[in-house]
Amino acid sequence: MTDQPGERPVLINWALLAVPQALLPRFNREIERYLGLTPSAGDEPVGSPILSETEETEKHDRDVWTDDLLSQFAATGRRGGAIGIVVRVMDICAERPEEPIPTSELLRLLEPHGVQRGQLKMAWTHLSRHLKSHYRHNRWPLTGEWGPSIGRASSEVYYHLSTARAQQWKRLRGL
Repeated sequence: MTDQPGERPVLINWALLAVPQALLPRFNREIERYLGLTPSAGDEPVGSPILSETEETEKHDRDVWTDDLLSQFAATGRRGGAIGIVVRVMDICAERPEEPIPTSELLRLLEPHGVQRGQLKMAWTHLSRHLKSHYRHNRWPLTGEWGPSIGRASSEVYYHLSTARAQQWKRLRGL
C-alpha cells in the first residue's frame, strides 16, 4: 500500500488511503465530524466518558467492554438491523477465537440469514456510530484487520475475537 516511513494505511469506505501518521489525530477528528459521529445533546451515554486522543492512546489496551455493557450490546442486537448483523458475526467469531475470519467467509456463513454484502459493509459504519452515541467510545467489541497487514494474501478485512472476549461473549449469550 505505502512504503513511505511514517505513513499508515487507513480504511475508508473500503478503500485504503496513506495518511501521514502525524496527521492521524486530526484526520480522525475531521472524519468523525464529517460523519456526524459526535454525540448529540439528547443522547444518554452509557459507560466511560468520551476519551481524548491522548487518553485513547494511553488506554488503548484497557478493556471497556464490561459484562453489563457487552450484555446491553447483545440485547440491542436482538432487535436486528445493523447491530444484529454484528452480533451474528460475533457469534461466529466466538466459535473460533483468535482465528481471523475473512469477510468473504462471513458472507457465506451469514447468507442463510439473508445478509448481503452491502448490509455487512453498512453494519460496520453503523457500529462505529452506535458505539459513539450509546457507549461514549468507539472501541469495537471485536477486531477487524486488513488482510495484507496481517500477512494474508487476500485483500479483504478479517474479523476475530480474542480468547477472553470469545469466552465472555459465549457466557453472556448462553452459547
